[in-house]
Amino acid sequence: MKDEIHQHILQDNPPEAIGGPVPKGEIESAEKELGVKLPNDYKEYLHNYGSGGVPQYQILGLRVAEFLSDTEESFVEVTKEFREKLPEPYNKMVVVCVDYDGDPVGFLPGEPSIFVIDHESGKRLEMADSFEHLLEKLINDESFF
Repeated sequence: MKDEIHQHILQDNPPEAIGGPVPKGEIESAEKELGVKLPNDYKEYLHNYGSGGVPQYQILGLRVAEFLSDTEESFVEVTKEFREKLPEPYNKMVVVCVDYDGDPVGFLPGEPSIFVIDHESGKRLEMADSFEHLLEKLINDESFF
């Protein structure tokens, strides 16, 4: 990931806004549990930060940020919950965050683009070209649509 993303997460957030580092073996276990290969940028984020660290959306991970300890689930748990509800092909989606309307934001395995599935229309709305691009947009408060 770009240095500006690392700097923002580390310098512009209190420690309790970041979940904490995750060992690579734990990330590999999550991939196996979901039956996916995670993109390298998301694995780097999980390994370094665990969860949290950006404005607007609470980025899910494998650690719970202290300030959300009673509300946050891992991306594995949230992904499994949405997979039960979403139609093909989105029942294979990996959820990296949930927007303010409760809609899943994530990617399909093998596709780098990040999108949201709107619960009202059922439409896929593209948000970013990659997980890293999503973080850049969130950090820079850029519009998605």
